[in-house]
Amino acid sequence: MPHPTNGIERRIRRTNNTPMPNAWAILAHEWWGVSKELTWDCWQGMASCPWSEVVSFRQKLLLWPTIETGRAAALFHGLTPPMVLTIIDLLVRDRRLSKKEATQLEEAILNHVGVLSTSNRKPPLSSASPATGVRPSAHSAVFPF
Repeated sequence: MPHPTNGIERRIRRTNNTPMPNAWAILAHEWWGVSKELTWDCWQGMASCPWSEVVSFRQKLLLWPTIETGRAAALFHGLTPPMVLTIIDLLVRDRRLSKKEATQLEEAILNHVGVLSTSNRKPPLSSASPATGVRPSAHSAVFPF
């Protein structure tokens, strides 16, 4: 017989009425192309997660004075792709996001970063290291959102 709390242990836990800052809405929905529903659900997960890394990330979004400062300001506020991917992983671990939701967010972010890196990419030999002839990975550098 299955354990009586088996289904409860896997349930996603998050609030559903915490106001979402414009900075998160614009980052996730407008810049990365994430659906409005997933943007909202991810914020609700962040708003209810007590982990210090998530709280710190959430504070950065809440303290961002205006999103009109542009994409370069995202880096200034510490909103780098690796940081966002780490936060998504923590939200999954704390059951604030489902694995499916996390995958959708991660794909949107990586696709966006990939588009930026390929549109700004130089010819292969010009960016290769002279010593090794190897170009840096698209994810080894910090790309703006």
